[in-house]
Amino acid sequence: SDTKVLTNYSEGMVEFMDLHPEVGVVGCEQIRPDGSIQRTINIALNMWTNLWLIFLRLFQVKRLVSNSRQASFMVNHFKGALGRTVNSYLNHYLDKREPYEVDWVSGVCLLARKKAIDEVGFLDENFFMYSEDVDWCLRMKQKGWKIYFLPRNKIIHHVRQSSNKGEFDDISPQRFKSIFYFFKKHYGRKAVLLLKILVISSILVQLKLLFLIYLISDKKKEIKIRLKNASDLLNSLCFSNKKG
Repeated sequence: SDTKVLTNYSEGMVEFMDLHPEVGVVGCEQIRPDGSIQRTINIALNMWTNLWLIFLRLFQVKRLVSNSRQASFMVNHFKGALGRTVNSYLNHYLDKREPYEVDWVSGVCLLARKKAIDEVGFLDENFFMYSEDVDWCLRMKQKGWKIYFLPRNKIIHHVRQSSNKGEFDDISPQRFKSIFYFFKKHYGRKAVLLLKILVISSILVQLKLLFLIYLISDKKKEIKIRLKNASDLLNSLCFSNKKG
């Protein structure tokens, strides 16, 4: 419902798989209808990395990195201070031309080797939407398969055609429902509790910051939408699905 296949994109992916039998999954670059690149942060090294990445997404850090030039400047001048996760986060905003290994690729478009699927199994149907691709690739890596991203191969992705079109879709209740299941499956219940504390604390801080920005901003309509979506997410985390 939300992708447009570009000519000859699949041939390049198949050819790469034929040349690299150790690779179980490959993904390609996603571009928006206007031609801009839709960045995906393809790292999921461990629980702490995932927690930190979720924190970065909650505070919309990607808004500070609007182009490859800014990402290059931050990586080149502040690499030591930023740490491995942030550097990896910024690394995906750099313009790359050659294939490179990642932890996972987006389910928007991926090609999986049949032998790898036979070993690992299919997608986990407990994920209704979101994070099922991360889970599948993680299981692939646990079986020894490599995951690669191919920047030269592209597909048009009409963002949010399969979900709501809200400003905060990146941190929607459904997305976090899937993330909580992912954490429970791979890291245990204590990790889920830690994640919920982080998320709720982050949203509370974000609500305070958004309210202050609202008071002085001339974009009150946009800020009001962000306030509402953050509040809705907080309510869903605190008062729904208590048994989970």
